[in-house]
Formats: sequence, structure tokens, C-alpha cells
Amino acid sequence: MIGIIAAQDEEIKDIKELMTDIQKLNIEGMEFYKGRLSESDVVLCKSGVGKVQATIAAVILHQNFKPCFIINIGSAGSLKKHIRVNDVVIPRLIAQYDAKAPGWEVGFKKGNPHLYEADARLLKIAEALKDEKTYFEDMVSGDRFIYLDRDVEEILSEYPSAACVEMEAGAIAQTCHFLKIPFIIIRGISDVTIEKGSEMTYEEYLLSAAKTSALYCQNFIKKERESNASMV
Repeated sequence: MIGIIAAQDEEIKDIKELMTDIQKLNIEGMEFYKGRLSESDVVLCKSGVGKVQATIAAVILHQNFKPCFIINIGSAGSLKKHIRVNDVVIPRLIAQYDAKAPGWEVGFKKGNPHLYEADARLLKIAEALKDEKTYFEDMVSGDRFIYLDRDVEEILSEYPSAACVEMEAGAIAQTCHFLKIPFIIIRGISDVTIEKGSEMTYEEYLLSAAKTSALYCQNFIKKERESNASMV
């Protein structure tokens, strides 16, 4: 069983349409959809927005379905001019930019207690699908929708290599690390956060960014299944 987590209705819409044999479940007030995707058994969860919701979703998913790995899909805002709307970012490193305390390191370096690394095997499979619109770069995560200049400047001062920002991946990464579940993040870009009016672009392109992420997820699961078959 493969677990898939997305935050919003807009972000589960397209992946749900790609699934077959769907069974809807409600567990602890959270929506789950069991079914098939790319000939693999999957369970899709709508977590809700933010780190607490994402953590709850990952824990319930683990407790009830014991997934072999978890994929987090959805949208993100670009922090780099060369990464545009409907591109895909798959991070190797994910950090929670808003987790701070005296003595804690920040940045994508050892010593930051809220820095996590996606599973190496899953990243290798994703790299086989890479095209000119796919980027394997660092990601930051926190409990704010980022569009104000001062917020962007603060994040990039501490995480200058961050390619994009969103609100759930850091918590999912931390929870998977704690529970020893392999994970990968696949996010479509809905807005270029460093540009003026990005909050309006987000509203306009959320659905297309979510679809981009869903299609990549579908192809990734197919590639992962083929990779397992070739090892038998």
C-alpha cells in the first residue's frame, strides 16, 4: 500500500480522478480514499492545511494502512525566478523555516533539528522521470502563506538555496522520519512567490499546479512498480 497526502480539495481532485476502485473512508474526521493507481494499491488522504493537520494525517495513515512509503503532493510557491508556474519541484532536503529556538541552527546544513531528507531510493526513481520542467532543489515549509516581501526576505536570508515554500511537507517529513516511513514530496508550482501579486497567481493556477503534481505522482508510482518488478 502506498500513502498519498494532499491538503485541499483542489489538490486531491485530479489524483482521485486518476484512481480506480475507490472506497471512501472517514477516520477520525479525516477523508481517505482507498483504490488503485498505476496498478498499485494506494490510499489518498485529504489532510487539511498546515503542519498540525499534516502530522495528524500522516499518523492516522500509518496507524490504519501501514503504507510502504508516503508521497506528499499538491502546490507550492516558487522562490527562484527560473522555477515557473506548473513546473515540478521534488526536494532532496526539506526544512521547517518557522521552527526556531536559541541555539538551533538554521539553513540546509547539519545541526538544524528541523531538516529532513527524502528517501534516496524514491528520489532515484523520480530522477528517471526528470524533464526540463522538473527541479530537484531544496524546499522550506511553515505555517504561513508566503507572499509579503518581508517574509520572503527572511526565509531567503536563512535558507538562500530554497527553491519553493509550502505549508505541509516539513511536518510530513518530520513525522515520516519519526515513524521510519520512506517519503517523497512532489509539488506543482502555483505561483512565483518572489514576484508581485503572487497571491493572485496562486488562486488562478492552484488547480493546474495540483494537476501537474498529480500526473507526476501517477507516473512516479508506475515507475516505482516497474522498478520493483525488475528486481524480482
